[in-house]
Amino acid sequence: MRHVEADLSGRGARLLAVRTSGTDRYAGTRAFYDRCGYDRAARVPDWWTDGDDLVLFRKRLAPRAG
Repeated sequence: MRHVEADLSGRGARLLAVRTSGTDRYAGTRAFYDRCGYDRAARVPDWWTDGDDLVLFRKRLAPRAG
């Protein structure tokens, strides 16, 4: 993730957003983004299917040098 974040920041991106499922099957994925310093920005109920919410994470990227 650090490589992706650095690459995007170097291209001028200021924010990175990722989405995943809210089901138990994706608990590890959500924990991964938590550990990487992403904020949970939104949860949209029943996005993928009934009972399967969209969980949106976001992280502000460091401004590029120069």
